[in-house]
Amino acid sequence: MVTKKNILPTIKTEDTLTVNENQEFTLAVKASDENNDPLTLKLRNPPTGASFKEGVLIWQPGYGSVINKTDSWWNSLVGQLSYTNKQFNSEKATTWLEFVASDGEAEVVHPVRVDIVNVNRAPQIIDYLPEKEITAAVGKPVVFHVTGKDLDGDALTYVWSFSFHELRVMGTDTVERTFVSSGEKEVVVAVSDGRNTVSEKWTVNIVDDGRDVVGGEPQRNVPFTARVYE
Repeated sequence: MVTKKNILPTIKTEDTLTVNENQEFTLAVKASDENNDPLTLKLRNPPTGASFKEGVLIWQPGYGSVINKTDSWWNSLVGQLSYTNKQFNSEKATTWLEFVASDGEAEVVHPVRVDIVNVNRAPQIIDYLPEKEITAAVGKPVVFHVTGKDLDGDALTYVWSFSFHELRVMGTDTVERTFVSSGEKEVVVAVSDGRNTVSEKWTVNIVDDGRDVVGGEPQRNVPFTARVYE
């Protein structure tokens, strides 16, 4: 009597991968069996958003996969490019994928380590006031405000600039400016999360006619009001 000796199936795929947050990647997984037994190949506990069909994994790890962020200037530098970010950024999170091949008698598990690298998302300016082009009067205060948002939850800093020879105003999302001379002026605010910066610019036409002019239309005895968002 000759009895069959079962030989364990084998799985062939990568052992480790490194990907950026929000980078879609594919991974081919092949299973074989020397006994020519029919095999079942599956991914155990697939991560959210992953698809595994016919031996091919498709996955795009989302933003927020990495939470161990730092204030490293090096990570900020290499993070400017996708390639260098993946190669050199130390802000990572590790996920293990377990591929399982079964011949009906035995199972073989092949773990794959996926290192997900943090990708910084630039802050956004979702609202501002007043309009980008306005007319105002000499000696009358004008309030400028921006509402910033950071999808990564990073703290934002604000830097306001009025001209090259004036000091910049920092640390607030709202400023009040009184212009003392007529002409076309510019007001710029830069919003930064420490790595990326976005800006907003206003063009202000200052007139010296003794009237309170706001929003492009002359008005008499109407104070300028602004809602400040905290």
